[in-house]
Amino acid sequence: MWNARNKSFPRVLHKKENPILIRSAEETDIPRLMAIERAIYQYRLQWTKATFERELRSDIPHLYLVVEWDGEVVGFIGARFYEARGHITNLAIHPEYQRRGLAHLLIQRVERKAKFYHCKKLSLQVRTSNMLAQKLYRSLGFRSRRYLYHYYEDNGENAIYMEKKL
Repeated sequence: MWNARNKSFPRVLHKKENPILIRSAEETDIPRLMAIERAIYQYRLQWTKATFERELRSDIPHLYLVVEWDGEVVGFIGARFYEARGHITNLAIHPEYQRRGLAHLLIQRVERKAKFYHCKKLSLQVRTSNMLAQKLYRSLGFRSRRYLYHYYEDNGENAIYMEKKL
């Protein structure tokens, strides 16, 4: 599936006969992005509509992508790029579509964009309880750097700050 000429993955991949499309997020996607977060976080809303709008309209170099499965938005990723650093601000895959490699594909796209911006590192925060995500991030080369105590406002849970050299 690797396209050697332009060193990128094609926009549409076929995986188990289900078409996967990765595209830029649009403001019209926000209700679906919020629904995905509710499905993951048991209806504790993580980002508000205004937060998503602010991120999509930001003047700071950024990348927000959605992944569609059979035409339905089932996941997304957001990242910012500044001062030779990239930071993944949000990553979510609907529970019914997890463990299919979609998060991996999205992170690869963010890494490619970070390199375009000459970023030397890519970072993120992850809940200490989210062992599945931690395992994914470690498999992609991210390493734990420090704990962020009482980081999440919804329940005061700690976060792990993870970083990867690019």
